[in-house]
Amino acid sequence: MIPVPWEVSLEGQGVDFTAHVVGFGLTDEEGKQVACLAENTGGQYLAANDETGLAKALETTVAEAVIPVAPEPKPEPKPAPLDYNFKPSASFIEGGPDIVDDQRIDLVWKWYTVAADGGEGEYVGTNYHSAYRGMLDPGDYFVTATMANASVSQKVTIKTGKVAEPHFVLNAAMIKLHPRPFEGADLDKGATVTLKWAGDQATNYGDVSTIVPAGDIVAEVKIGAAVVSENLTAVAGETIDKDIVVGIGLAHIATEYIEDMAIDDDVFLEISKAKKSLDGSRESVASGYGGEQSFELPPGDYVVSYKLDAADGEKPLSVTAGERTDLIVVIDAGVLAVTAPGNDFVEIFYAKKDIKGNRKSAAGNYGNLETTLPAGDYIVVRKEVEKPVSISAGERSELSFE
Repeated sequence: MIPVPWEVSLEGQGVDFTAHVVGFGLTDEEGKQVACLAENTGGQYLAANDETGLAKALETTVAEAVIPVAPEPKPEPKPAPLDYNFKPSASFIEGGPDIVDDQRIDLVWKWYTVAADGGEGEYVGTNYHSAYRGMLDPGDYFVTATMANASVSQKVTIKTGKVAEPHFVLNAAMIKLHPRPFEGADLDKGATVTLKWAGDQATNYGDVSTIVPAGDIVAEVKIGAAVVSENLTAVAGETIDKDIVVGIGLAHIATEYIEDMAIDDDVFLEISKAKKSLDGSRESVASGYGGEQSFELPPGDYVVSYKLDAADGEKPLSVTAGERTDLIVVIDAGVLAVTAPGNDFVEIFYAKKDIKGNRKSAAGNYGNLETTLPAGDYIVVRKEVEKPVSISAGERSELSFE
């Protein structure tokens, strides 16, 4: 059999088909000529000589024709499960670079339910660092981003199968303050640095590096009894980096019973401004206990008050910024030890009477008594028994009622 030209053309184009041929009113010779098409394509040749035969042939070929059925569409692949659905970020200023962990690592995220007024509701969770990625239940949250003293909040919606990527603008600046006692001095690690801004404040110690809201800032630095304040303007996204010089001097005070005899007991020392107020009182600026003490003070004139038991008095003191002033306070006193049996009250009086004939009490105790007294004469009384005693500066005296 010889293929017909159009059959060859379709086969050359790679078209696969099956042809059924119906010969209507053809002779046997004519039928053989067209039957080859059906045979070449795997089809059938049917002869029909009248209407009935034609209808039957057509019914046969149509019934046997294979109608391609469209395949079932493949189901859409399920999305891969999310590792996280909450990916917050923050910057110091609008449009500024995101804060990353190699810059700061104290970014704190907190999220709450949303209250009826749209604000913070019940606490839900907390996490840290700019690289935080979390998985939250779908729903609405009130989220707060905080870095040191700067904070900002907004509403965040978590949707199923989606990653929420809210961005927070802190509108904040970095502030670095280096407190120094005086010009050229080393940093004072014990300095108290208080930063104040509208409606809030924060206290730090020593060298300070922190984040503050943009705006007007008051920096108050205290070293010892000296305090200075500076007004600063924090600009969002910028850094304030400066020394703050308090301008103090050091007063080193040592106490002695007599010259070159140091006192080890807890002498109470109080530093007051030398200038008196209208009522005659002085403003106290510092105090402490110990036979030897140091005070950081602003430049100026002061009075040092000392007290150890009955020995007390005052000494003037002047302080210069950036300098150390040494003051030795000699209290000119000795120690008296009284031994008394039982638990009777023992009282020590100054021997000298006042203009009304009364003696001033210096010390008292039940039973044994040991105290520091200025050099001089005293009367020790137990019940109705009186004993005189003289106290020499720098010496210990003992008295017994046994």
